Amino acid sequence: MVVSEDAPEVPDRLARALCLTGARNRAELTAAVERTGFTVEERRDHREDLLAMHDCVGERVDYRGLLGAMGERGETALAAVEALETAVDDGRIGYVSVVAGA
Repeated sequence: MVVSEDAPEVPDRLARALCLTGARNRAELTAAVERTGFTVEERRDHREDLLAMHDCVGERVDYRGLLGAMGERGETALAAVEALETAVDDGRIGYVSVVAGA
């Protein structure tokens, strides 16, 4: 996962569930790979895959309804989810793969 500098803050449990705890920005990811002695040969953005996954989950799980039934705690989680959705939609959170060689 990659994030921009202005990606939203999310509760720790939600960040762990969505694989955001080790997220880096694109430049940091490339630099980390290159520091190990590898050369980045190709970088692919998987934005469309991430959006498709979001749509698939949204079709199967009524998380708005579930979180809405949880009162204040659910409202806090829903606000974080909505902020994440916006960040995915506008590209501040994404998924990339990197091919590197020695």
